[in-house]
Amino acid sequence: MTAATELYEKGLKLAEKNDFAGALQYVQEYLTHCPHDGAALNDAGMILSALGRHNDGLEHLRRALQLTGDTRCLWNLAEVYLAAGQPAAATELFGQLHKEGLLTPDFANRTAEALLGQGDVGGAVECLLASQAAWGEAGMLEPVLTSLRHLRPRVAFFCDTNQDTFIKDIQNSVGQRFETHICTNYTYEGIADLMDWCDIAFFEWCTQQVVTATAYPKKCKIVVRLHRYEAYRPWVEQVQWDKVDALVTVGNKYVYNHLLSRVPDLESRTRSVIIPNGADLERFAFIDRPRGKNLACVARLNLHKNQMYLLHCFNRLHQIDPEYKLYFAGVFQDDVLKQYLEHMIAELGLQDAVFFDGWQDDVSGWLADKHYLVTSSMIENHPVNVLEGMACGLKPVIHAYPGSDSLFPKEYLWRTPEEFCDSILKGSYEPAAYREYVAGHYSLTQQLMSVNGLLCGFERQITPKSKLQAQAAVDEKKDRAYYDTFWSPAQKDQTVKVDAMIDQALEQASQALSAAAANAETPQPATSETLTRPSDMETAWEKIRHDEIISILKNTHQSNLDLLDLGCGRGLLAKRLADYGRVTGIDWSAEGVELAKANCPTGTFLCGNFLQTPLPKESFDIITSVEVIEHLSPDDQLKYLELAYRSLKWGGIMMLTTPNRPVVQRLNEWHKATRGTAWTDQPIENWLNATELVSAAEKAGLTMRAVQTLIDTEHFVGVHLFLTACKLSND
Repeated sequence: MTAATELYEKGLKLAEKNDFAGALQYVQEYLTHCPHDGAALNDAGMILSALGRHNDGLEHLRRALQLTGDTRCLWNLAEVYLAAGQPAAATELFGQLHKEGLLTPDFANRTAEALLGQGDVGGAVECLLASQAAWGEAGMLEPVLTSLRHLRPRVAFFCDTNQDTFIKDIQNSVGQRFETHICTNYTYEGIADLMDWCDIAFFEWCTQQVVTATAYPKKCKIVVRLHRYEAYRPWVEQVQWDKVDALVTVGNKYVYNHLLSRVPDLESRTRSVIIPNGADLERFAFIDRPRGKNLACVARLNLHKNQMYLLHCFNRLHQIDPEYKLYFAGVFQDDVLKQYLEHMIAELGLQDAVFFDGWQDDVSGWLADKHYLVTSSMIENHPVNVLEGMACGLKPVIHAYPGSDSLFPKEYLWRTPEEFCDSILKGSYEPAAYREYVAGHYSLTQQLMSVNGLLCGFERQITPKSKLQAQAAVDEKKDRAYYDTFWSPAQKDQTVKVDAMIDQALEQASQALSAAAANAETPQPATSETLTRPSDMETAWEKIRHDEIISILKNTHQSNLDLLDLGCGRGLLAKRLADYGRVTGIDWSAEGVELAKANCPTGTFLCGNFLQTPLPKESFDIITSVEVIEHLSPDDQLKYLELAYRSLKWGGIMMLTTPNRPVVQRLNEWHKATRGTAWTDQPIENWLNATELVSAAEKAGLTMRAVQTLIDTEHFVGVHLFLTACKLSND
């Protein structure tokens, strides 16, 4: 035993006795003589970590792993990452740990727990999914995963073309990580409702649904995945690209450049991200097949796929060797093409060499006896059919469409019938190489990781609506419990003490606040006397109505809207609307307008009859109206809604509250019977029920989104109506 080795042995013995400081001194002295001893570096790393010097320990362990590749070093490195408070770095080793059989449920769960402690919910989900995949713990982990998904942004998928082949894998992957929903109602209302719900809207295909969605006030992040044909259609010019947070393309520069020719300022209006398509290497099993004579074309049969040219190229090959056969998997989308191909097959005598097998649900099985994957398209973006054929081991024979050379090696491309034949008859035939190319460049795993990375990037920028709604529920209870503070003792003496009118939500507050509120009185309806209250304080019921409006605006995540408050009163709602853009208010009370100017200095306020005041046409994203329409005659109610319709921009929203006639009539009768006076003393009260309100809004041209009730008391449920409607047509 050498002197250096003796030092090392002494260090190990001290480490066994937990004398780590002494052990480190001997091991480090040994390393001065043998700096490339991986085992000693590993031991030094663990000793340093035991002393709390985790970063120094990690440096030693990384060097040890690099020198030896020893699985012990790998395991120790992962454990020290956790001890050092770097669980994200530990997750980067999961692939290696799993490959070596070292990834245990315990380690994955401890890593997830550490990530949760750091607020990294997404990282924790990835850990648990890795554990689930490695150990099949679906049943045990699913409740935990479900809980974690609720803490993350909600993702909605939209695909109005019914061509969901390319999105299914993405949906499944995202659904494992986030709470998801798929749009099945492609009306404006269906899209709007789901965008209200979600934090991230993922649109597959850039079609009319994106045009519709971007006309709606922005309420969530928007991702649009453009394939190919959409770049050549009018939709791309109609999309409001400023509202799109990411445009995902698959990498063909010719398609992208054509898109830029249609929308020249696109790159200044949104962010473009390239995420290539991917093939599922598990679904498309590899067969190390010999060179053969069966050609496969997997595609819908239409003119841009150019199967006419393919048929003539194949005819040249068939003349050289009649044993070659061409098989089509796909459906005809063009009757002219179908007629032409059938005619030319007969003319060329190819009836025993060309076959149409129709749509294939099991493409991998259909490809099992094929040898070449051929395409003849005039333009493609990134053909998944080629990737899947290569994954199975078929040699790709790809027509050199614009942009193909940036996606595939040049030896796979052909231009003329002669080159088509040479690609098949000459050159090497290497099934494993085709599979390896896809695995290295275009695997489904890589694609899904990129999509997940994009969504996680948005996750860091937003607070999920689920959290906002949960907090809003808590805040609402607090606000309603605080109801008593809206009324001074002097005001309380002027009101009637009625326990039955205490809001039901008040009873759900804390015991102390509920007890104090038990003697509270019925809020009085809004009258001209409202202006005698503190000018900057909402009553309890005003606040509930205003909160409903603000909750919708919050979800737009916008602060540059044009907003109009019809019947703005003291400007209390306008003051809150100002957080979302430029506010205009109009009211017939001069006193109210002056108070509105004081309460909302940034707003513009007009005094007058809004039915006679000219308002700019199609100028507002949002119009609000709180407790106004009931003070108009039936004819003026329709004029009032028509005025709102004319003033809204296309896609703009009107939010309106008004007393709910059936409930308010009973409330009024009860108040007269018990108190001798009407509940409200307004000179005009033309209350509406929900059916009448919706009918009037639709007659004015507005499109309904929702009508609901507000303000439930112990004996009177749904005292007010809350209507939201939008403008989807032009004057």
